[in-house]
Amino acid sequence: MNIPILMYHSIVDDSYQSVSINSFKKQMIFMKKMGYQTISFKDLNKKNYNKEFILTFDDGYENIFTNAFPILIELGFKATCFIITNKIGHYNEWDINKDYFKKMKLMNRDQINEWLQKGFDVGSHTMDHLDLIKLNYENKNQQIINSKKFFKDVFNIE
Repeated sequence: MNIPILMYHSIVDDSYQSVSINSFKKQMIFMKKMGYQTISFKDLNKKNYNKEFILTFDDGYENIFTNAFPILIELGFKATCFIITNKIGHYNEWDINKDYFKKMKLMNRDQINEWLQKGFDVGSHTMDHLDLIKLNYENKNQQIINSKKFFKDVFNIE
């Protein structure tokens, strides 16, 4: 069975590559009214699916925590946020040379801890958000393996 995956980056009203808070809330309310519930990646092989979907956020922007997180809690939804480990609590410097660049803060460790304590998931989005196509095998391996090791060491999660 195919499970829909909805992927977002940023939930904020004033950015070119973001979904507005109001639009995100309407989308989530629509999913709820249609009878959908979220599942995590680790639940994929646990049952027969009817109306489930996976919700993800890339990069770990703080606005996910401040704007999307409360909406998801209110609706009883969960999500996975893919975090850039060396950028936790910092900014999206990887986009600085892009025309649409807007400096945005990333979640800090306390916010990630609260995210996890509420039953949400995190995943690795490398250490530095580098373009893996441009890296040699050893550097790719370091970006991926070390970011996963960080989650094990700091948050005690796989």
